[in-house]
Amino acid sequence: MTSLREMGYIAAVAAEGHVGRAAARCGVSQPTLSGALKKVEDDLGVTLFERSGRALALTAEGRSLVAQARRVLDEAGRFDEMARGFSRPLSGKLAVGVIPTLSPYLLPLCLKPLERAFPDLQLAVREATTDELLAGVGAHEHDALLLATPPADDARLDGEVLFDEPFYFLCHADGPLADRDSVAMAEVAEQPLMLLTDGHCLGDQARELCATVVGQGPWEADFSATSIETLRQMVAFGMGATLLPALAVHATGPLPESVRAIPIVDPRAGRRVRMVWRRRHPWADHLPAIARVLRETAREVPFVA
Repeated sequence: MTSLREMGYIAAVAAEGHVGRAAARCGVSQPTLSGALKKVEDDLGVTLFERSGRALALTAEGRSLVAQARRVLDEAGRFDEMARGFSRPLSGKLAVGVIPTLSPYLLPLCLKPLERAFPDLQLAVREATTDELLAGVGAHEHDALLLATPPADDARLDGEVLFDEPFYFLCHADGPLADRDSVAMAEVAEQPLMLLTDGHCLGDQARELCATVVGQGPWEADFSATSIETLRQMVAFGMGATLLPALAVHATGPLPESVRAIPIVDPRAGRRVRMVWRRRHPWADHLPAIARVLRETAREVPFVA
């Protein structure tokens, strides 16, 4: 019979599409995971993955079996969670998944208030993209998520809105719009913009916003980066302009003198940040208290509502 550990390996490979990344996610060596995967396929007599170089893709049979494995893992994981929830809620470890465009700016503000409010709580934070985090919460890798993209309608999930965060137009001090007190989104879309790569929700949201404003199909940036800090430095050196959320502008200290952060006059230019958790989590009735601390702390930052 396939063990829960083996099912976890299969689910990780399906989520990552790569044995090496899946092994790192599971905390085992790549040979260990590869051997376990081969054993499961041999025992079942079913090919779960198609190999193409280092990448793996699920077969039709694999998709069905992985979906079942995730259901089994979901139910099995509830055993320990139920015991923990019955004993002392909001004590011990809370595994929180956070998107990388939010964690460096929100978490430093919130760690002390959370510690004061919940002294027995220990946060374990993992950064990943929205899709990776949603897969992880379903596999019991996370207790809660902090996201800026509304998850697809999923009866398993519950959550609360934390705050609305406007976008700013970040440009060099010598840029054509640098002396403005505010700019329209239509003006922003005409500038040589640098955005985060595909897969980062902030970059995806900015592209969709620009496409909507200019009334065209897919909108592409002039330059793509993998982090907000790269974009910030590129702007400082006069390589272009970008869109950044309010926390990334106001929660990190003064901007370089060569950079201007200009409010965008458009209600669509922003994002809504949420805390999400499994509806059947044993702390489900208590997690809104954590959301409340996050909400109150974030709203002390200028222009975050």
